[in-house]
Amino acid sequence: MSLTTVTSLLSSPDSRSRIGLLLILTLYLVLSVQFMQATPEFEASDEATHFGHVLHLKENKMLIVADANRRTLAAQEATQPPLYYVLTAIVINTLNTADKYIMYLGRANAPVGRADIAGYKHGFIHSEHRQAPALTALAVKTARYFSMALGLVTIICTFLTFRTLFPSQSSSVLFATSLVAFNPMFLFISNSVNNDTLLMSLCSAVTFLAVRLSKNQISLLGTFILGIILGLAVLTKVSALVMLPGLMALLLFSQTNTSLRVKHITMLLTVLACTCTWWFCRNYVLYGDLLGHSVHVALAGNARHSVELLALAYEWDGFVKSYWGVFGLFNVIFSDQIYYGFYILTALGCTLIASLFFLVRDHNKAVLYFLTLVFLSNLGAVAIWTSDLYGSQGRLMFPSITAFAVLFAWGLSYWPESIGRATKYTISVLLLSASTYASLWVIPAQYPS
Repeated sequence: MSLTTVTSLLSSPDSRSRIGLLLILTLYLVLSVQFMQATPEFEASDEATHFGHVLHLKENKMLIVADANRRTLAAQEATQPPLYYVLTAIVINTLNTADKYIMYLGRANAPVGRADIAGYKHGFIHSEHRQAPALTALAVKTARYFSMALGLVTIICTFLTFRTLFPSQSSSVLFATSLVAFNPMFLFISNSVNNDTLLMSLCSAVTFLAVRLSKNQISLLGTFILGIILGLAVLTKVSALVMLPGLMALLLFSQTNTSLRVKHITMLLTVLACTCTWWFCRNYVLYGDLLGHSVHVALAGNARHSVELLALAYEWDGFVKSYWGVFGLFNVIFSDQIYYGFYILTALGCTLIASLFFLVRDHNKAVLYFLTLVFLSNLGAVAIWTSDLYGSQGRLMFPSITAFAVLFAWGLSYWPESIGRATKYTISVLLLSASTYASLWVIPAQYPS
């Protein structure tokens, strides 16, 4: 192969995209290791209780039953759907977790959710289980590696989604991918034991497949597969249902007559129901409500005194901060200056999404409606959740992280090429820098060595 041929291949949009993706994935893995090493076991959001659910399945080989009057290691996570925990239990099944209770030694007066309190932020005592053989600590780390792999799936699906829409826009597809891969909060969650990791990967897979199928007339087989994947996502976390309004809208827009629309909507809902209805029926039998919400609230203890419809609006700053980066037990934070940058980035993203409704005039209009509905449905669901419970965490928007990244990059693609390219690179580098700073300095400084 001649030098000219090699140069031609490397300069093509497809080759640049592939090389760029490989670089992003490599940086993601490097950052992942840094985040994993920086965060002690159980010092990530709800990691101890998520792992408690995994331990129950590993040891008992049966689904857990939550009891509002008896707090187990799984606590409120006992009410969560089982798919992530089943898979993680399989991953760590051969590992010895006999010393698990040493891992759960809590620190007195731990500053959970209190970044304003000076001093170390750890919620658990780590000196005992850091001594050999640290059996359960190894199981936690193994489970984290599984989560890391799921993060790779989310990143790749984001890449494929944008490339399916615009195969020739290599800089934009890599920018959309970077918005996910270098988001400090995404990196933090993707390297902890948390069902959000599987939720993100499945919702991103649904997003990619829906966009891919929409490029041609969606077949019933395609709708069937969408229903299966969405059902698995719901069996990971019920918030996956935020994908449903967007999918139904896409099916309505992509079909040419009413009969086909009815067939596709019926297929989607039927497959979804067959996949996950049993879980809601189980909840109703055990807890008296379809979601197990009453038991979850009783165990979590974070219910508001009364419903506050505008709670998310009042708590917008913490919500935005925790989309981009609030670490530890919601008590390790960046400096205000960095969050100002995230505020600007969020405002820019929302403005770009709004601008698309004035700029997009072609056949991609249906995809625009789909992605926007996914994002807005997710936001609406978080607003409802926050109106009833304390804890407006931005990471609850991660089911739509791919949709947001694709819309952001799509809007930026309409800017003049030189300005747009410079903006993409600047944002990507700043996110990469923020993640590096968090993993090497911000997080490690908050825990005793």
